[in-house]
Amino acid sequence: MSKPFVIDVTDDTFEQEVITRSHQLPVVVDFWAAWCGPCRLLGPVIEDAVSRFGGKIVLAKLDTDANPNVGQRFGIQSIPAVKAFRNGSVVGGFVGYRAEKDVDTFLRSLSPTEADELCSRGLSAAESGNFSRSIELFREALAKEPRHAQALLGLGRSFAATGSLVEAERTLLRVPVDTPEELEASRLIAGFKLKQQSSDVLTEEQARAAIANNGNDYAARFALGTRLAAGQHHEEAFEHFLVALQSPDIREKARESMVRMFEVMGPQDPRVRDMRTRMARALY
Repeated sequence: MSKPFVIDVTDDTFEQEVITRSHQLPVVVDFWAAWCGPCRLLGPVIEDAVSRFGGKIVLAKLDTDANPNVGQRFGIQSIPAVKAFRNGSVVGGFVGYRAEKDVDTFLRSLSPTEADELCSRGLSAAESGNFSRSIELFREALAKEPRHAQALLGLGRSFAATGSLVEAERTLLRVPVDTPEELEASRLIAGFKLKQQSSDVLTEEQARAAIANNGNDYAARFALGTRLAAGQHHEEAFEHFLVALQSPDIREKARESMVRMFEVMGPQDPRVRDMRTRMARALY
């Protein structure tokens, strides 16, 4: 398409072009099909309306016939259908043809809020390493929108970067469920717990020495697994946790640590499925 800020998306590109992009600015998705008369009427209206916002809103057009998966995912039953996304979530929409003035009103409601602007500045401050400033800006954003998921995640990360893990965990637990930020918040919390746990066990050197002396030293296996997991050495950590599962006294602690490690790795990590299967076999 020749119009700026108007793009075509597919089932394959939707996640990147719509969900990910919506964390930077609002993305409006126009669900349409070539055979749909009202779609042909609405298309030019919404394209012209978006162009008047000068890049503050992106319009993504999706042909539902060629790309049925996204339509099914968002419950599209009739077209034209329009859905607006911000910070990874649907924040509004309508079905059917709308006059130009109604489309303008709808788009104006999507403009970034003051909390969005403060959050954006907080993210920039955090990226530059100015965490005291990022904490201040994220707090200002949350004073205006207490459930702003991106601000909560940013504040939690900033607290963690300054070593305030208790404050970080408390903040991350406030991230709303069913948001893209929730998964990342859970991953970070699991990582905090592994790091905190690693401070209560043998050092890596002590654990390796104990294992060299006795391969069935389950406490040392658990300690080494904990240290390695906290340092992101997941595969080696898993093998030591797997041995530690053989001890009735350590089994539950090892299982909990493995589950936390899986959270840190994330469900998209292809190693997690195999690790879970092997853990289940060892347990049952």
